[in-house]
Amino acid sequence: MLYYIKKYPVSLAVILTVIYLSFFKPPTTELGTIPNLDKVVHICMYFGMSGMLWLEFLRAHRKDHTPIWHAWVGAFICPVLFSGIVELLQEYCTLQPIPPELFWHHWQLVWF
Repeated sequence: MLYYIKKYPVSLAVILTVIYLSFFKPPTTELGTIPNLDKVVHICMYFGMSGMLWLEFLRAHRKDHTPIWHAWVGAFICPVLFSGIVELLQEYCTLQPIPPELFWHHWQLVWF
């Protein structure tokens, strides 16, 4: 665990920030009237997380000969799985779940 904290400190901070932002209830503002604003925010959070994972992987492994497919897994597949897990946790572990008919639609809009 300490290895990952030393190798990927910014990525871990970004991941913890995304987790926090995924589960906190934002205050009601006039921005809530913008259609699909939450989707734009999700895309920015997950692309930011993917980009940081990619950059830190390349920085941490520039001297060794780690296969580049490890970067693809870390930067793209892991955030997709992470977002699916967050959606499930939002559904089953929060007081304001996503309506069932919107659950998969919501997850697909974030990634596809």
